[in-house]
Amino acid sequence: MSVESSGPLTRQQARNQLPSGLAGHVFALAEGGVGMARVSGIDLAVFRVTEVIPPARDEMTDAQRSQLRQDLRRQRGQARLEGLLDHLGRRYEVSIREL
Repeated sequence: MSVESSGPLTRQQARNQLPSGLAGHVFALAEGGVGMARVSGIDLAVFRVTEVIPPARDEMTDAQRSQLRQDLRRQRGQARLEGLLDHLGRRYEVSIREL
């Protein structure tokens, strides 16, 4: 048996530093929560969440906000176009082959 301790981890750090699959179990618990998860064939991890630190919520800059707005418009336009093509394909019984 081995005992290991970790300092504060972000979700990304946890995915890189903890055994596969353990991060999801850890981040699903509230502060003070205790859990157990299988990390390999016969190995189990027992853990306790000692502190939950809320993420920093910095305001977006105008450039970031503008970029986000452009990305969302592009995605929404693409989704509308795909929906229209699907609708027309079903209505007129046409299939479109993409190469």
